[in-house]
Amino acid sequence: EDPRVFRTFGVHPSRVGKCSRRVLLHMRDFLQHPRAVAVGEMGLNYHRNISEAQRGAQIAVFHKQLLMAVELQKPMVIHCRDLVGSRAEIDCLAIMKSIVPRFHRIHCHCFGGSLHQMWSWKRCFPNTVFGFAGAL
Repeated sequence: EDPRVFRTFGVHPSRVGKCSRRVLLHMRDFLQHPRAVAVGEMGLNYHRNISEAQRGAQIAVFHKQLLMAVELQKPMVIHCRDLVGSRAEIDCLAIMKSIVPRFHRIHCHCFGGSLHQMWSWKRCFPNTVFGFAGAL
């Protein structure tokens, strides 16, 4: 009821195993609310050792949420983490470039990558803003 409170709705990559068609339909309904301001947190989380099947499930759910955000013209809250290296970032950007318009609004939350990685995001999607974790 508080008019100062806004919401985002998304399926975190660590929760894709519980994501069904029904969940995505409910999410779409929730996103119709005027105070629903973004889709996410969504993305890829390779922070733990995951199987190829888990990676594929994350990619599939991420893809569906990106399409929803573009269709509904909602900003995106992106979660992109990797245990070692930058495979999550490479996969994330490749998927997004195939779906997301260049000037779509994006919040890359809890960013922990390098300055080079940040500029890669900005070159692909100039309307990206970054949030940083306290550990940074």
